[in-house]
Amino acid sequence: MSDTLDESRRYFAARLADAESADHLHGAQIAVYKEYLRIVTESRTPEEYGQKLGPLASMFAVARAEQMDKYMNLMRLYHKLGNADKLEAAKLRYDTAEKAQNHGDLVNLLSSAQTEASAIDARSHQKLSLASTLIQCVIACMTEPVGEFTAGRRAAVLQTYTELLGLDPTFKWQSLNDTPYAYVVFFDAARMQRLGEIFAEIKA
Repeated sequence: MSDTLDESRRYFAARLADAESADHLHGAQIAVYKEYLRIVTESRTPEEYGQKLGPLASMFAVARAEQMDKYMNLMRLYHKLGNADKLEAAKLRYDTAEKAQNHGDLVNLLSSAQTEASAIDARSHQKLSLASTLIQCVIACMTEPVGEFTAGRRAAVLQTYTELLGLDPTFKWQSLNDTPYAYVVFFDAARMQRLGEIFAEIKA
């Protein structure tokens, strides 16, 4: 076997072994490396190898598979964490990488998707910021007896709540127990229940 074929075989065998060491993280790459190994194994000369590779010679398939695995793993992570916004952003990037047909596509499409995904990420951060502000506004109301909230503090709670509903129409106080809102909660269940009672009083 020529040096070219031998080097290619050893290269893809090494990449495949590395990917298979954590196969649950590298599904797309494993499929691609197996295809390269199949081609090089069936080839008798470098010329035949080049002919059989065809478009695969550009290594675009590897680049796309790497991106697909990257965002698939992020999708799994955010699904487990229950973070719908981050999951949506990762899925957008995954779908974009999957559609790419060449290196230019991969760069241009992912760059375009990045703008939309960044907007989703920004929305997620804004929701958490508003949730944190809402808790702080309700805490401020604890200094006043129930039913005697000052107009300014009450207005701040209602304004923050309204803004939060604009980003997440399903939001309710109990949402603070769930991901991702739980990330901004630093009180125990008893204190959050008390704050929830005050919040309900303000909304009434």
